[in-house]
Amino acid sequence: MQKALVKNSEEELKNSSCKNSIIEGSFSGSSSSFGDNFIIPFAQALFAQPWIIGLISAIPNLLSPFAQVYGGNIMGKVSRKAILLQYVFIQSLLWLPLALLGLAAWRGFSFQILSILLVLGYSLLAVVGGITGPAWFSWMGDIVPVKSRGAYFSKRNRITGTFAMVAFFASAFILDLFKSRGLVFIGFTTLFSLAFLFRFIALYFFNKQYEPKFGIKDEDHFSFFQFIKRKGNFRNFSIYNAMLNMSTMVAGPFFIVYMLQELQFSYITFMIVSLSGTVFYLLLAPVAGEFSDKYGNLALIKLANFLLVVYPILWIVFPEPIKLIFITQLVGGIATAAFAIGTTNYIYDTVTPPKRGLCVAYMNILGGIGIFIGALLGGFFMGFFKEITLKPFVYLFVLSCALRLVVTLVFLPRFKELRVSEKV
Repeated sequence: MQKALVKNSEEELKNSSCKNSIIEGSFSGSSSSFGDNFIIPFAQALFAQPWIIGLISAIPNLLSPFAQVYGGNIMGKVSRKAILLQYVFIQSLLWLPLALLGLAAWRGFSFQILSILLVLGYSLLAVVGGITGPAWFSWMGDIVPVKSRGAYFSKRNRITGTFAMVAFFASAFILDLFKSRGLVFIGFTTLFSLAFLFRFIALYFFNKQYEPKFGIKDEDHFSFFQFIKRKGNFRNFSIYNAMLNMSTMVAGPFFIVYMLQELQFSYITFMIVSLSGTVFYLLLAPVAGEFSDKYGNLALIKLANFLLVVYPILWIVFPEPIKLIFITQLVGGIATAAFAIGTTNYIYDTVTPPKRGLCVAYMNILGGIGIFIGALLGGFFMGFFKEITLKPFVYLFVLSCALRLVVTLVFLPRFKELRVSEKV
């Protein structure tokens, strides 16, 4: 009887934590909308060179996974909750120096120096955020019921994404308002200050969540090189993910530049086009969750992969805002929903709980290397294509499409579905 009461009590704590995680994610997602989404536009406002824009995407995404290894290693010494509370607090504070860069630009400080400081500051922010990754992923795996993971994460993503979308809309409005008055850099300072505030508020809801008992044994620890040598399903999936990241990032950082520079969109138009992908993602996330729970995750990942291959070409074929919204961004929204849900649940199905934090960290190291190489290649080829053609974005997007297709054909068949599920 007492064991049943304890079990019921723990289930209630987990259910309450799932609800608080949605609230926390809403504030964290809003913080990202105010901050992360406007790092590249800030760099462009500073007249940063293409290679600088490439570095803004490359370096943080390379360093963050290595920080995740550190975060995974300290999980055996420090509680996951303590890791989140400590490093999310530091992460929130790091938005304030970035806000000061906006003030410095407004006062006429060297744009070239500020661009370099932006790369360094945002990289440090990514490192601190990376430390929290394994703890959060492991923690969520212990509080979300196995049978309803697809439904829960689709619901969480839908709600948090809605708040992030509203924050993004407000961000673009704020930035356009300041730009119309010749104070665009004050606008960036305002946005980064809001990023600090909302990430700081998320701490309160992290603190309200319940952490189940958790322990890591010595046999659960293994090095990165041991991980690479193991010929297993998750290792193969990690390599595929890294190669897909590389091919995606060749074009990824430059969609924003394409809208603002080539298509000459205002911040409002840029916001509406960007936001439309999020809207489609939010609408389709529940469908992706139900699909995952019923048919497994590999079919979902394959669908996302196919759409990711054609996505860059659609930017070239449909440059008008209306077509970008209802064709290109619809495809992007479906791909994002399918890949986010499919990948998250595939990892939970493939890796045992004690090893999740470390495995995710190692997977993200490979993914970070892929992003780093892809972003550098994108920056290099963007500069190269500008020298030889009047349509550099067209060549860059076609190159990214070709690389994505090669990754699909070579690496996607190398891993398999482990969950027993219905056939599509």
